[in-house]
Amino acid sequence: MRGGEERDSSIKRDVEECKVDGSNKPFEDLNHLASTYSYDDAASLIEEIEEESQMFEEILRIKEILATKHDQLDSVLFDLLRRLQLMELSAETLKATEIGRAVIGLRRHNSKQICHLVHTLIDG
Repeated sequence: MRGGEERDSSIKRDVEECKVDGSNKPFEDLNHLASTYSYDDAASLIEEIEEESQMFEEILRIKEILATKHDQLDSVLFDLLRRLQLMELSAETLKATEIGRAVIGLRRHNSKQICHLVHTLIDG
């Protein structure tokens, strides 16, 4: 237990020194570390939110185009479906955007490639 007592004594000595000279040096270092950590976390979170927002907007754009499937070339539809496949969408995103409904509308398309891709997207 000798090591624990020495550590406690050292901490008490640091606190007493701060009281005597009026400095908050150890606490300032901790505050700086905490504020830097919080800033980095916030920046990371903002970046993640922006990326998700952009992806969400892209999904909604694709959904609008798929809604006009009769006016689109097969190559455009295939590219959009392929883009959705590459996004690896979560169940939450599928539900929130309702993109699944737009995709299901293409499952009986004339193009075998599009039908196959639709089934791949739906079935996983």
